[in-house]
Amino acid sequence: MKKRHPLSMVRAFALLFSLVLVGVVLAMKVAYAATTITTQPKSVRVSVGSTATFSVVASGSGKLSYQWQAKNPSTGKWVNSTAETAKTSKLSIKTQVGHNGFQFRCIVTDASGSSKTSSAATLTVRPKFTTQPQNKSAEVGTTVTFTAVATGKAKLKYQWQAMNPSTGKWVNSTAVSAKTTQLSIKTQAGHNGFQFRCIVTDGNGVTMTSKTVTLTIKPRITTQPKSVTVNSGSTATFTVAATGQKKLTYQWQYCKPNSTKWVNSTNATAKKATFTINTSSVHNGFKIRCVVMDGNGHRTASKAATLTVKGGSNVAINSTNFPDSVFRNYVSQNFDKDKNGYLSDTECAAVKTISVSGMGIYNLKGIEYFTQLEILYCSSYRGEDEYWRENYISSLDLSKNKMIKEVSCAYGGLESINLSGCTKLESLWAYACDLTTLNISSCTNLKELSVEKNWDLATLDIRNNKLLEELYYEHAYTRLIRDGDGVKESGDNHYGRLNEYLGMTVANVDKKVFSDQPYKYEYWSRNYEDGTTGGMYYDYDVAFNFSDSTSTLSTSCKVYMIMVQRGINEAATNKNLGNGMHSGMTYTQLKSVCSGLSSYQESMLTGMIEASVVVNNTLYVFAWEPDMNPKNVAPTFMTISKC
Repeated sequence: MKKRHPLSMVRAFALLFSLVLVGVVLAMKVAYAATTITTQPKSVRVSVGSTATFSVVASGSGKLSYQWQAKNPSTGKWVNSTAETAKTSKLSIKTQVGHNGFQFRCIVTDASGSSKTSSAATLTVRPKFTTQPQNKSAEVGTTVTFTAVATGKAKLKYQWQAMNPSTGKWVNSTAVSAKTTQLSIKTQAGHNGFQFRCIVTDGNGVTMTSKTVTLTIKPRITTQPKSVTVNSGSTATFTVAATGQKKLTYQWQYCKPNSTKWVNSTNATAKKATFTINTSSVHNGFKIRCVVMDGNGHRTASKAATLTVKGGSNVAINSTNFPDSVFRNYVSQNFDKDKNGYLSDTECAAVKTISVSGMGIYNLKGIEYFTQLEILYCSSYRGEDEYWRENYISSLDLSKNKMIKEVSCAYGGLESINLSGCTKLESLWAYACDLTTLNISSCTNLKELSVEKNWDLATLDIRNNKLLEELYYEHAYTRLIRDGDGVKESGDNHYGRLNEYLGMTVANVDKKVFSDQPYKYEYWSRNYEDGTTGGMYYDYDVAFNFSDSTSTLSTSCKVYMIMVQRGINEAATNKNLGNGMHSGMTYTQLKSVCSGLSSYQESMLTGMIEASVVVNNTLYVFAWEPDMNPKNVAPTFMTISKC
């Protein structure tokens, strides 16, 4: 074998070593990858005094270390940050005015010592508002001021802007104070809903915008109501004048002495610019003001004026003011609180209820002094278990009692009642009175009405009583005048309905059937053991004239029932009507020509017919009515059927 030269062997060994070294280096590069920044820090804009945060995300071999650096633009040099978070992936610093324009970067180093420097991020420090503007509400024609105060580098500049809601665009204000911390403008009606904001620029040219605020324009009181002093019983007048957007509306309010609660007045003039009130001593010390509202729904309250009421005529509790001795004693015992024989305005105004049923009263004159009265009970009857005496009140005037809500005046012979202006009246119980007319046109809040057994009440107009729910008017000839009010009528109203159908009263019934005086009555009284008088008892005599009657009844006739009590006495005739006998026409004959009889009508015809007669092709049936008011036994008409 040929021996190799020693130099060749050295070269071969050197080549082999080089190859091994390259492999080692390559292996080391695989094991220790270079550091890489995967997320660079971003520039930040914050207000002065706020905390600014910069972050970096990197990858590399082993544990990474961080070092944030900052560069002041005035020096241009990078220096390591000394902040607490300077050696973490997130740098947080509390900003100062001088930090504006600073740049920040992070050097990331891995376990092998390989490092990478991030890109630089810039910190912008904006001015900071220490005082923000607030929403304002002001009267038209007044001056309103918005305030904005900020801190920042160098001298700050202010620019106020306004936005008209109809355009939606922000424009620089041209007001004299538009470049100051306080914007002052004189308001106009058209400014309602305008929005305002302030833009602040610091010495670096960095801007900051305040929050947006709104201006609300209220009506302006140009003439305030003045305090008034009047004598009791006089009229006090208060006036207000205002300007504002669109149509203005008014609401007067009052506040009682020793109270802080304002209450809306329901006076007829309470929604007008001029407010009037009829005074009494109870109004003394009242505070009066007006709330004005514009077309946008914005309100302004006027200043409060004081109502001073002098004097007040004390009402003497004597026979002149209260002629009825029973009523006078009732008033004295219940309403004269200081027992001085007089009623002050305050004492009168305190009376809400008067209850004098069954006390034997003839006259309620003097009730007009109780202007705040709400409830009146003056019926004859008080209850089965109570001692009572009948009232004989023939006339009742409640026109001064404007607050009255409930009246019960049943029985007792009431012939007239004045309810003019009683707009708050809700219930009137006038059962079995002697009313001939009843005007309830003012009683627009009336819900319940009873006029049963008012035999001479010819008509009842309820067209103004739209709230009427219950109406009792049977056992009379009352004709209703109505316009589809939908009132719920009570019970069996045959009697009350008849004249609505026929337009008939006793006065215009065919005189061939009835005499000129169709009824008369008399009464007597008896003494009770206790010495009182009562127990009125009535009897009567009814006269009918049948001299022109015929016995022929065609199929186109009308049939009427005449309700009477007890026997019927014949007059000027040779007919024997009998007493409780069917004469003239039997029930069988009557039923044969009538159709559509109700069970009630059949019971009337079969059980209570006293007599019947045909006159002028009309059948009149006379029947006994045991429940009829014996004082007024006039014939009561009921339509039975059209044959």
